Amino acid sequence: MGASVDTYTSDLRMPLASVNLGDYSNRTEAVRETVRTATDNGWVLAPEHQWSDFDCGGGEIHIPIHARPKH
Repeated sequence: MGASVDTYTSDLRMPLASVNLGDYSNRTEAVRETVRTATDNGWVLAPEHQWSDFDCGGGEIHIPIHARPKH
């Protein structure tokens, strides 16, 4: 259960956070957990308008992530 953050995928060759919607009561809760997991691991999620290509439709969402800028 929970969101995971993968620093690469073999098919898309970019960092992604993935979440299984079945683990949560709704999409908002799932995305909130994904944000927390990505942030805890030093990433920031791409803007939501960039997510659509990665929504698998099979109950799992893959969200592009970027390294958090160093200040």
